[in-house]
Amino acid sequence: MPGPCLVILTSCHLLEEDAKNIPSGALVSTLISMKKIFNSNNLDFNFGTVSARKPILDYENDDRNRDWVQTNSDKFDNLVNLEEARPNDFSAVFVPNMLGLLREVKENQSVFNNILKEFFLLKKPIATTGYGLAVFHDVTDEIGEWALRGYNVTGTSLGEDFRNEYLTNLPFTLETHMRERGANFVSSKSYGDPCVTIDRSIISGQNEQSSKLVLKNLALLLLDSSLS
Repeated sequence: MPGPCLVILTSCHLLEEDAKNIPSGALVSTLISMKKIFNSNNLDFNFGTVSARKPILDYENDDRNRDWVQTNSDKFDNLVNLEEARPNDFSAVFVPNMLGLLREVKENQSVFNNILKEFFLLKKPIATTGYGLAVFHDVTDEIGEWALRGYNVTGTSLGEDFRNEYLTNLPFTLETHMRERGANFVSSKSYGDPCVTIDRSIISGQNEQSSKLVLKNLALLLLDSSLS
């Protein structure tokens, strides 16, 4: 069976001075769906953060989500330090939608560049949803060119950013950055509709509504690779 999937979480708030009011981390409901999909396919996972710092989670004001985190405390108590992570120990990467990641990739460029580049060059599946695509901010390939140049990808669109009350606080807009670096950015024409692209080893989803479809495709890709 495939090795565990490395699930990258953020430990960074979009704005430290307004940390309590801005949902910067991963939705716990997304992580619950992820575990259900992985479990049904006999796949495992480990959470990882920069310097193994405590991740930021969005409980969505739901006590059931808090209970789930408590029940799965072993996963959160044994975080992978992204600076020390070895891609050969994992089968894939999943990066959920997290607003705080926009700031974290700017402040820790070398950390994300180093680990994502290794996974990318090994052609291991890398799946993202929403702002999770920001992990590729400055990742390069074996000849030093931006890794996603010419790739079909999706993530949080400009239309969705314009609906975001924190637009003026964003370090960059994801769609603009991807297009300027040379990716073929696609998105749904209808707000809130799921949209998923698969291009070689990269699986990307536009929004939270795309998360389950992204994860199901990731699971299928891992199971197929384990049989080949």
